[in-house]
Amino acid sequence: MSEISRRTLMVPEALLQLQELAEEAFEARSPGCLARIPAVILSIGTPTGGRFSLIHEGRTETAEPVDVAFETLKYVAHAPLGLFGVLFPGPLEVIEPKTEELGRLVDFFRATLEDLESLPVDKTSRDSCREILRESIRFAESSQTKDRQTFTDYARAIGPATQQTMRRAAQVQLEGIEKQLEIWRERVGAGDWERLYAAVASGWARVNNSPRQQAIANVMGEIGARERLFTIQGVKTEEALLQRLAKILNQHDLGEIFFEDRERMDEDLMGRPAQEFMEARA
Repeated sequence: MSEISRRTLMVPEALLQLQELAEEAFEARSPGCLARIPAVILSIGTPTGGRFSLIHEGRTETAEPVDVAFETLKYVAHAPLGLFGVLFPGPLEVIEPKTEELGRLVDFFRATLEDLESLPVDKTSRDSCREILRESIRFAESSQTKDRQTFTDYARAIGPATQQTMRRAAQVQLEGIEKQLEIWRERVGAGDWERLYAAVASGWARVNNSPRQQAIANVMGEIGARERLFTIQGVKTEEALLQRLAKILNQHDLGEIFFEDRERMDEDLMGRPAQEFMEARA
């Protein structure tokens, strides 16, 4: 539509005000939707394995239940990410090593390797960490040409050790979270726990199925997790996570009352008609 026609064919002011009032009235329902929930668990991703909050009977309790071994193992397993970022600051086909940063990485690798025996991890994990650090130093200091292929070879060579380290980190994380959740489940009681809602904030743009999400799903049960556990992306605080959860509940109310399908509002209402139109036009 041209600018002239837009000026000529304006939406009536009363209709604009109606839309504004309708949106405000609908959004105003969101906070009240939380009042009918007896308990809520919120989870925010942190370097230490996650921060968890239980809201129950007007009180909030927050815990970071994961053992320090998780953080240690995760950081060692992330060593290749540092090399990747330093060697490939742009397109994968172009390697532009940042010499100063590469040298600093090697210093950190070596310092960690020298201090390996003091790391708070088991022997098997310590051996895997040793291999990752040694191979990372060897690759970084190698005189061979560094390109996409040589980096891929390095990454694949340490793949088994990296996977072992990540598996152990995931185990430590799950065990810590589940222990805390079991404490809370006993405190909340079976009745309220069966109606509990949970929201997990994702720190990655397109990642689901985190250990935090899996741990909560496990203690909620299959049906409970499917109906009342949500992974929400793009939030970093408990307050924002709670607000998003309230909006989801509000939308579910709308879906239930208008469509007899509480999850209907999980997709754009224009989506199905648009798809039907495109299919009919094809």
